Amino acid sequence: MAKALGLSRSFGLLTVGALAVCGVSAAGAISTVLPKKDYQEKYFALTVIGITTLSTLAILEKRIANLSLETISIFTLIFR
Repeated sequence: MAKALGLSRSFGLLTVGALAVCGVSAAGAISTVLPKKDYQEKYFALTVIGITTLSTLAILEKRIANLSLETISIFTLIFR
């Protein structure tokens, strides 16, 4: 997906790893082992902002729509 969007492989690995594991803490761990480049800190910040924003929106959506945990789980599996 990163390649299709014209982004680097490092950014793709960082974002996918963070989403697959546990979010921001995974992004921090992954970013320490990626090759150091000028833009690495920007990618890390963008990943943290994206994960935090999407998590917040998911929580708000659940509360506003009063969705069950089962419904949220199905949406998560479909759109992941």
